Amino acid sequence: PEQMKRIDADKENVNAPARTLVWDELAYSYIAWNNRLPQFSDARVRRALTMLIDRETIARTLYGGLAKPANGPVPPGLWTHDPALAPWPFDPAAAGKALDEAGWRTGADGVRKKGKDRLAFSLSLGAGSDLQRQLVEIVQQTYRKSGIQMGIRPMEWAAFSAQAEAGEFEACALALNLDPNPDMTANWHSAQVPPTGANMVFYRNPKADALMDELKTTFDRGKTKELYKELQRVIHEDEPVTFLHIVSSKWGLSRRIENVKTSPIGLSLFWPGISGWRPVRAARPI
Repeated sequence: PEQMKRIDADKENVNAPARTLVWDELAYSYIAWNNRLPQFSDARVRRALTMLIDRETIARTLYGGLAKPANGPVPPGLWTHDPALAPWPFDPAAAGKALDEAGWRTGADGVRKKGKDRLAFSLSLGAGSDLQRQLVEIVQQTYRKSGIQMGIRPMEWAAFSAQAEAGEFEACALALNLDPNPDMTANWHSAQVPPTGANMVFYRNPKADALMDELKTTFDRGKTKELYKELQRVIHEDEPVTFLHIVSSKWGLSRRIENVKTSPIGLSLFWPGISGWRPVRAARPI
């Protein structure tokens, strides 16, 4: 109920064909970094990889404005979302400085190195999505300018999902669809790494674990919300994955219908849903 918003009918123009309804989905897209690998084990590097991506421009061009940068693992449609938590900005200069401080410095060949290791990796993705392919190609070009070598590895979907679920990748492009239950343990607790759970990036932070454990025994709604805010901030600072975008759904609806409500789970997957719709007063038969 908290997530629903009323969409009032335009009573002054009931004969116009349609109006639009837009709402954020309970999902986000992201690039998963295998935190076990040397190139992704430092949070400074992971934050830099995010700050090198111009997510605002991608949202405007590839998504036609129906997306916005994600600020973490809890999308706006959930009551536990923290709107005060700002997404990492697009800031190549700050990202370059962070990479330098983490020891990944640009060599004579233009590629960043740390000792004998190169900042190079392969990003896997499931074949079939033109939008996702275009997005990772933009990321690849951006990283190249900053001395990072990223190969793109399209895979047949079944093979890709099996690899991702097992955590057997360097990096991969994914999206996570959620339900109204805000529990984050399966994806972020250190006890839930493969094959036990869905923490496929092998993220480990004792403070995050303690917060998730405390949430399991907290039943006060206000306290729960504060704990979730703190948890989001811990994960935001660690940036175990690059949180890319929250995507919005857009529907057209006749202006001759009123009492329409929507929520992050759509137009009809809640009560009363479509059962509560009715003609606007001016359009009803006398």
